[in-house]
Amino acid sequence: MFDSPKEPASLAGIDTSFQAAIDQGKINGAIFLASNAKSDFTYTNTIGERTLLSGEKQPLQADNVIYLASGTKIIAAIAALQCVEDGLIALDTDVSSIAPELANKQIITGWSEETDTPILEPATRPITFEMLLKHTSGMSYHFFNPLLLKWCKKYDQLEEGQTRPVEEAFAYPLTYQPGAGWMYSPGLDWAGRIVERLTGKTLGQFAQERIFDPLGINSAQFHPVTREDLRARMVDLNPNDPNGIGIAVVGSGESNKRSRGISVATVCSSALPTTPR
Repeated sequence: MFDSPKEPASLAGIDTSFQAAIDQGKINGAIFLASNAKSDFTYTNTIGERTLLSGEKQPLQADNVIYLASGTKIIAAIAALQCVEDGLIALDTDVSSIAPELANKQIITGWSEETDTPILEPATRPITFEMLLKHTSGMSYHFFNPLLLKWCKKYDQLEEGQTRPVEEAFAYPLTYQPGAGWMYSPGLDWAGRIVERLTGKTLGQFAQERIFDPLGINSAQFHPVTREDLRARMVDLNPNDPNGIGIAVVGSGESNKRSRGISVATVCSSALPTTPR
């Protein structure tokens, strides 16, 4: 459904293309939400089916609730930058003052063939709040790094379906010196924990008050999904997780309002590159 009289040429064939993908079995369905910079055009449409937690299939609706996964990183980033604007922390703050677990981190550089033990070296500089937000802290997800993958298999094996807090889940070494590189990482997971320690609220509570409520988003919840009205509208993207553990959801079926949660200056200052080139 277009909410403006003129359909952009770039969207003219989108329904046809996605219906073809559904017919070919490539996807089950899609929810489209589009707008332009002036906000004088919006496009909302649904196509295909969703699978309920019960296994039943129903047509997708615009107000269905979707698992965001790492899309929640932008929520954590906004919350973190709001803390900066509130004067609770600075981008260049050494986060070990708030998260002592991140003090004196070591970098894994290899494994000894003789002793089958990790080769570690000390970090030469502290991790800053900015580094967590930019994925330049030296952290990495273990499944991206063979050295960490071996570490976790040897020292930190998780059982199927087991979940743990940030402090335990990402206690393994860094993979490069803080600020000296870039790697997609749990830095935003740690930033979310720091928001909690700075504000005395859970990240979900803070996000609801400072991000979701101002934008009129009333269908959002971090894990576990306990609201029955949300569970009834959930698209089952994680069939091995029937209780909704680990799910973070956002959506109200309406076009998003323009965010005014943080200033442009704060966004720009946090986005400027600082790693060596």
